[in-house]
Amino acid sequence: MRLIMPLRAHRRGVIVGLLLAGCPSGGEEDTTTGPQPTTSTASGTAGPDDTTGDPPVDLGSPCPAGALGCPCGPDDACDGALTCEMGTCTGPEDATTTGGDDTTSGGPAVCGNGVAEAGDLCLGMATPFAMGAGTIAITIANFDTDPALDLVVANRDANTISIRQGDGTGDFGVQSPFPAGTGPLAVGSGDFDGDGNLDVATVNLTSIDVTVLAGDGNGGFAPPVSTGLGPLLVPSDLTVADLEGDDDPDVLVTESTTSVAIVFRTDMGAFLAAASYPVGMGPSAIHTRDFSGNGVPDVVTANAIDGTTSLLLGNGFGQLGGASSSDVGAGPTDIATGDFNGDGDVDVIVTNPVGSSVTIRLGNGLGGFGGQQFFPVPGGPVALIAADLDLDGDTDVAAVGGDGMVHVLLGNGAGTLSPALDIAVGMLPDDIAAADLDGDGLLDLVTANAGSGGVSVILSDA
Repeated sequence: MRLIMPLRAHRRGVIVGLLLAGCPSGGEEDTTTGPQPTTSTASGTAGPDDTTGDPPVDLGSPCPAGALGCPCGPDDACDGALTCEMGTCTGPEDATTTGGDDTTSGGPAVCGNGVAEAGDLCLGMATPFAMGAGTIAITIANFDTDPALDLVVANRDANTISIRQGDGTGDFGVQSPFPAGTGPLAVGSGDFDGDGNLDVATVNLTSIDVTVLAGDGNGGFAPPVSTGLGPLLVPSDLTVADLEGDDDPDVLVTESTTSVAIVFRTDMGAFLAAASYPVGMGPSAIHTRDFSGNGVPDVVTANAIDGTTSLLLGNGFGQLGGASSSDVGAGPTDIATGDFNGDGDVDVIVTNPVGSSVTIRLGNGLGGFGGQQFFPVPGGPVALIAADLDLDGDTDVAAVGGDGMVHVLLGNGAGTLSPALDIAVGMLPDDIAAADLDGDGLLDLVTANAGSGGVSVILSDA
């Protein structure tokens, strides 16, 4: 099973301060939800004739301390790989209980038993992979002929993109750089020329343009082809979506000085004339999702200067309606979506680095939102993803910020988040994505670390 939760792009550290100050200079995220995992639970039955596994303990004699099936307390050590579960030393293969009707029910989730099951929060330590100077944004997709996912990043200070091709186990090959625009700050992917190979798009701070690098299907890319945005503009984010359902991916960009979302629709491998749509002041991030339930992608932006989101409903023909505004706390820098309260409607969440928090607004399924809910996140979060990280069916959050940590918050399905896990990554992480990199049914995380010029890969161990 392959789960993908990104295609993002950012530039936070440079541009957020400029947006909040209202300055026209400086220099994000496409999060695509893949199919949700099916939950499997280890199961089995144990009967008197069961001859597999460890030998039975002779309960007629004192039960050896630490042995399989023997009593234990919270501080007692069980032998070998056994763990103390519900007062009994238990092995991973025994994570079931037998009821009075001789049926079995799933026991506690166990990381490392090879089974992706509900309750698994199995994220490990981060592994660094070097990319280029100022690695600021990341997209995950399959850019070659094998089934494994690959990593492509935007290197703002090196004026390049870099690719590392995956091997399907969560490891990646050598880094290969390719020229992009000047100061790339956001990256996304799609088959823009219709040849069946994935291409890469960047939006570039210094050259003030969008560049497309055609993929060759083997992990290589052609020289960039540029489309200008206009003088004195400050792009801040990019995402890729098919707004009209014609299988031609479109590129959407936010521009902070004129506070617009710019849509570049593609047709037969070429951009049509760009269309601009007003949004809130100083848009810092852009995302697409169907908020109204009509099957058509809508667009939502986070606006750093006025502390709002702007929602623009799509009409299915590539055009967007007027923006409706909702408050989401001071200086939002990134935006993601999910169903946090389990009602089937799409909700929105943003990062608030100034207040060290994230803000949720619950959707009503009609393109509107309820009141704000704030949840603290240490370190001034600047980027986040929303996904089911522990397979319990509830939407969780992973956020990164200036403290060089990934902060995982678990959702309870009722609109509330609780801190669960902190994982150290590289310096100044500015983007985060989630995908199943090793095919075990659990989502893994990848951060783009602008301060250390690389990515951090955090694998889940099913």
